[in-house]
Amino acid sequence: MRWPSYGPVSGERPPPHATAYGKVLLTAPPERPTWRTRHTVVSPGVLAGQLARIRAAGLAVCAEESRLGEVTVAAAPVRGPEGTLAALGVTVATGVPLDRVTAAVRTAAGRVQPPRRSPSPSP
Repeated sequence: MRWPSYGPVSGERPPPHATAYGKVLLTAPPERPTWRTRHTVVSPGVLAGQLARIRAAGLAVCAEESRLGEVTVAAAPVRGPEGTLAALGVTVATGVPLDRVTAAVRTAAGRVQPPRRSPSPSP
């Protein structure tokens, strides 16, 4: 007799609306953006536009939005069979040439291997 496998499979990322855990998290009210610096984007329309451009480019750059003097070049996405698994990025000081940094982040994210699915244990 083979017992069914319960729980998440390594590397699996079910959508939140299809799990009890995800549904609980979806009930939380969305967090309202708050100002961190004068550069922080808090307008929902501006943020939506940025997210669309980030989706298309596969890269986000935040210049002094969280802390003055910092630029975060983040997130060339680390992709797996189920979609985006993680983001890889780096934070540098304002004034560092970003062309080399963005290229390095993209290259590094492309080299990250997504976790492999583990076969279900058989009794």
